[in-house]
Amino acid sequence: MAALTKRPPAPPRKARGHGHERRSEILTAAKQLFISEGYETVTTRQLAERVGISQTGLYVYFKNKEEILEELRQSTFRQLAARLADIVAGRARGIALLKRMLHGYMEFALGAKLNHRGAVLT
Repeated sequence: MAALTKRPPAPPRKARGHGHERRSEILTAAKQLFISEGYETVTTRQLAERVGISQTGLYVYFKNKEEILEELRQSTFRQLAARLADIVAGRARGIALLKRMLHGYMEFALGAKLNHRGAVLT
């Protein structure tokens, strides 16, 4: 009989409450899984298991996997918008401002994590 490969034990289930923390944990785990495994291959079951909640519990916080990805995208672009707003608030004007904004964008883009389809997940 062939030896069965054992899966590592699932993390213990989390206690009820702390919804704001749980939402953040889901987003953090989703980002890690989407980057490492690819968005299409990650299931909500895997994601829930990674966070230590039931698959049904995941749907308390997000309607579906697409909503999780959209929240990650929105968060990423809020970070970019804040970075560019800081640059605009500085003293540079004209070409100097444009150069600083371009530099800020390039730093952001080069530091961003992309899933295999090019979705930005920093």
